[in-house]
Amino acid sequence: MRTTRAFDVSGINIRVHTEHSPQEYTELWRHLHKLRGTVTHLSNTLMIGEARQEEKGNPKSLIYGNFYRFLDVKPDDPWFNIETRKKATDEDVDKVNIPLELKPNLVEIPYIFDVVKHKLYFVSKEKDISISPASILNLIEKLCYRTPIENRFGKVDLTVLSDKGEVADLLAWPVIRTLTIKIDRPNPNDYDDEAAFYDKLKRRNAESETRIYKKAASEMSLVPDEEIEALANIAADNGEVEVSGKDRRLNAGTASSKNFPLRIKAIYSTGLETLRDALRVVVMGRR
Repeated sequence: MRTTRAFDVSGINIRVHTEHSPQEYTELWRHLHKLRGTVTHLSNTLMIGEARQEEKGNPKSLIYGNFYRFLDVKPDDPWFNIETRKKATDEDVDKVNIPLELKPNLVEIPYIFDVVKHKLYFVSKEKDISISPASILNLIEKLCYRTPIENRFGKVDLTVLSDKGEVADLLAWPVIRTLTIKIDRPNPNDYDDEAAFYDKLKRRNAESETRIYKKAASEMSLVPDEEIEALANIAADNGEVEVSGKDRRLNAGTASSKNFPLRIKAIYSTGLETLRDALRVVVMGRR
């Protein structure tokens, strides 16, 4: 039976600076997967599950698989008997026999890592899936802090991809009192603007640059020009844009690009394609 389902796709920009090549990003993911590392928040645990390279189309340009999210039950913690509404007795707990390697409540979250564009895309919302980009960022970030990764790749830069339309809307606020643009090292093999910015940081032995613009006391608002717009566009994938002033509804406040992670909305037919196939269509559309 065919049913149409909606899903959202989010992403993370991953940048290594040992060597800017698809092969190096492939090696990074291979090392991360090999760690079999997990990150737990409250009782939910995340890990990189399977990881396979695509052989069709452009060979080995995509790595795909699933993130696994599961419940990390700690058998030694107190148990509760919902029938007696009391703490479980030692006799009750002795009846529980769950092998340590088995974990309940598994959710498989499809991902595709485009090693050419060095961007990781994943399904952030679907019928049985709901995961924040910040959770996936936290997983990859903590894995990249592991000694084997740091020894091999140095510092890995990670940024949740922002919605560039929302970033453009921030620059269109009628009243901008303060505008802050922070850009971490981009990849020098990307767009011309990003490559030029990377070269500038490299010449200065800098890993990031922050620019703060404040409106003149005599003016009503800052006016972002083409240079600022270009910097904000780079920061959408490689940093952060923060605006303080009044939005289109003239509400005073502060907003950041981090409040607007990329969420690509798409649909697929369960009878014709898998969720991973549908994700691949979205990824290929952004190359």
